[in-house]
This record gives sequence, C-alpha cells and structure tokens, in this order.
Amino acid sequence: MNLLLMSGGRHPYEESTPVLKGFLETAGHAVTVREDAEALTDGTLNRSDVLIFNTLREGDMALDAEQQNALKGYISSGNGFVCIHISGCVPDSWNEYGE
Repeated sequence: MNLLLMSGGRHPYEESTPVLKGFLETAGHAVTVREDAEALTDGTLNRSDVLIFNTLREGDMALDAEQQNALKGYISSGNGFVCIHISGCVPDSWNEYGE
C-alpha cells in the first residue's frame, strides 16, 4: 500500500515518525513522509491508499479550508485515515474534524 504519513508539530515527531516509517516499510508498505499540509492538495494524498496523521494540526499548522475539504473528500471516498496519539484531538479551529 502507498501510505502518506503526515508529521510535525510540538511533540517529538522527529523521533517517532522515523520509527513508525521504518515499521511500516518493514511490513511492505511504501511510505511518503510530509510535514507540509500542501500534501493534501498537491496530488500526494490522491496517490495514497491511507493517510496517517502523526501530527496535531492546530495553531500555525492548522489546515486551511482547501486542505480541510481535501481531507473530508478523501475520507468520504472510502480511503483510510489513521490518527496516532494526539492526532485524534479536535483542533480549536475545526470542530468538524472530530466527526
């Protein structure tokens, strides 16, 4: 499977993301790691079978409306979305994320 692993933020993602990437690659997956939210709108997301969030997208890392819509469309199309650790927390700027 092609996996998009979104990383970055206040927690020590620079430590956990490489471990997670290695685990997933050992399991036979192709993993693209990105910290920039443009990955949701530049075609990278649409080439991925599953989106994995190892990030908290709030404050200066919050998703803009276009990125939010891309994420909603991806999920509503039946694609996989996995939140790790704090990634499941609902950002103050996007209550719909929790739904």
